[in-house]
Amino acid sequence: MSARTDWPLCGHAQADAVLARDERGAITVGQWLQDVQELAARLPADCTHVLNVCRNRYLFLVGLGAGIVSGRVSLQPSSLAPEAVRHLLQHAPRPVCLHDGETEGLEALMPLLAVERQDAAVAESVPDIPQVPAEQVVSLVFTSGSTGQPVPHAKTWGKLHLNALAEAQLLGLDKGPQACIVGTVPSQHMYGFESVMLLALLAGSSLWTGRPFYPADVAQALASVPQPRMLVTTPVHLRVLVDAGLTYPAVDQLLCATAPLAPALAEQAEAHFGAPLREIYGSTETSQLGVRRPLDGPAWRLFPGVRLEQEGGTTFASGGHVEGRVPMSDLIELVGEEGFILHGRKTDMVNIAGRRSSLAYLNHQLAQVPGIQDGAFFLPQPVDLPGSHAPMVPEVERLCLVVQAPGMTGRQILDGLRPYVEAVFLPRPLIQVERMPRNETGKLPQQALQALYAEHQRQLHAQQAMTLLRWQVPADHPVFAGHFPGHPVVPGAMLLQRCVEAWRALPQARGQACTIAQAKFLLPCIPGDVLEFRLEPVESPGKPFAAAFRVLRGEDTVASGMLRALPVAEPA
Repeated sequence: MSARTDWPLCGHAQADAVLARDERGAITVGQWLQDVQELAARLPADCTHVLNVCRNRYLFLVGLGAGIVSGRVSLQPSSLAPEAVRHLLQHAPRPVCLHDGETEGLEALMPLLAVERQDAAVAESVPDIPQVPAEQVVSLVFTSGSTGQPVPHAKTWGKLHLNALAEAQLLGLDKGPQACIVGTVPSQHMYGFESVMLLALLAGSSLWTGRPFYPADVAQALASVPQPRMLVTTPVHLRVLVDAGLTYPAVDQLLCATAPLAPALAEQAEAHFGAPLREIYGSTETSQLGVRRPLDGPAWRLFPGVRLEQEGGTTFASGGHVEGRVPMSDLIELVGEEGFILHGRKTDMVNIAGRRSSLAYLNHQLAQVPGIQDGAFFLPQPVDLPGSHAPMVPEVERLCLVVQAPGMTGRQILDGLRPYVEAVFLPRPLIQVERMPRNETGKLPQQALQALYAEHQRQLHAQQAMTLLRWQVPADHPVFAGHFPGHPVVPGAMLLQRCVEAWRALPQARGQACTIAQAKFLLPCIPGDVLEFRLEPVESPGKPFAAAFRVLRGEDTVASGMLRALPVAEPA
């Protein structure tokens, strides 16, 4: 198979095969070929690369196909922060940004070109499926910059084909009726690119064109596509989906990224969705390498044709769809010729709101800000707070920054970071110290950083307990990044989270957990709104303690409802 000199642009053999689905129905391969041809003809003559930021997955595939047939290379950076894109331009002198409405602020850095879906009835005949040389470089995928600057890795069309076919074989998608893939991960990220986009384009599956975020949106997307269905997501998102308590349409397979996935969550997910859950392991450098079902044990099964070899304490991947012989930074134990056990992964990789980066890269960018003497990003751990029934966990995963910057305010530090760091990675909270807690060897112990965060959270909790709860919606809150573009609206879940925080300050709550018995959202809230959260205890003999809540903006009630204490289980 690997000896082939060319591969088709699409793995579907027939023009009437379904490639994608949206609210209007099925989109065929023939329609896609027409749109690819039309876009390729509109690309500027001097364009060498395309930066595809399309959020609609079908339009992303149109942009990918147009780049391939016209000989342009697609750029897939890990970040779209201005400084990261300027670094990317060193590898792509004349790019054009392909977009479907949101341009990510790139108009100052390169020309823009809108990707559109044409009328299917325009063309009199469907173009033939082009053949593409196996050695043609079609994509430059950038690492997250763990050594200071993102590093590009070239991906050829032949290797990407082998990659998709191998994954389909391991997941059983090469047999039976066509599967439809619903993904919650970005198309541009290597995981989403391989396990959503390429599986649909090259391995005979189809995809849902949207990228659902909230549990209700995921349920609606699954209901909009026929079985068999595969949900491609991440451990963080999977936890939210399971905890939402919704009943989802039948899913035939779950696929998850290899960020830490607790066995308990894997078991809960399989029980909730009634489908097997598999994990994918890989990296930008190697592409995906292995698959496993967590409930079957720790061992991973290698992709067909891939080999792992060990020399001097380093594991090297080669063969199959791997481009060359690639050293791996993880600690690997080989199990026979087709398996391995992963004993350690990079500890500094972070994935927030679908964006991937590394703590080392973010700390490198921090050092570029004038006035900052020292500092470090890190992922905070849950904190035990007075009166809480369990460790306090932030409502969304976020980064903390401890920084030594004499004479600078927190606002000045954030403003200095913005040119270098995407909004989702801006720290919340930001903790300023007179001196960083480095040890005698110059290292920053994680325990010291976590202790600073814990003390900060306890002080914040004490301040909130002194007042009922008054909160100004921050304009830079990470929940707004990539959502509600142009018209940011505060999600109801954020308001409810604040109500729960106010509940914890009530003496009558006695540290009990609560449930949301009722909730009404009467008016929208936007960034900058100053909100007051009022709770009024409701005592009912024989019933668990409850509190009526109101969320006020001035004299207007924007939300109201009832919180009720969960019964405390009697000891056995």
